[in-house]
Amino acid sequence: MLDIQPSLLAFEIVTFLALVAILNQILYKPMLSFIEERNSNLKADASLANAQDNEREALLAEANAILADAKAQAAKVRHEAITAAKAEAELKINAAKESAKAEVEKFSNELTAQKTELKAAILSSSESYKQSLAKALKI
Repeated sequence: MLDIQPSLLAFEIVTFLALVAILNQILYKPMLSFIEERNSNLKADASLANAQDNEREALLAEANAILADAKAQAAKVRHEAITAAKAEAELKINAAKESAKAEVEKFSNELTAQKTELKAAILSSSESYKQSLAKALKI
C-alpha cells in the first residue's frame, strides 16, 4: 500500500520550505515592493492630476472673469463713442440748420429788397405807362 518513509518525507518538507524561502527572497518580496511602489506612484500621479485640474479650473475662471471685464469695458467704450458721435452729429446738424436758416433769411431779405425796388420802378414808370396806354387807346 502506501509506503511512507519518514526520511523522504522530511527531505520533501525541507525542500519545500527551502523552495518557499528562495521564492520569497527572489520573487515575492521584489514583486510586492514593486506593486506597492507602483500603487504609491499612481496615487501621487492622481493627486498631481487633481491639483492640475483644480489649477486649470482656477485659471479658466480667471480667464472668464478677465474676458467678462474686457467685454464690459468694450461695451462702455462703444457706448461712449456712440454718445460722442451722436453729440457731434447733433452739433453738425444744428450748425447746418443755422446756416440754412441764415441763407433763407438772406434770400428772403434780398427778395423783399428786390420787391421794393420793383414796386418803386413800377411806380416811377407808371406815368410813362399811363401815357403810352393813353396814346395807344387814342389811336
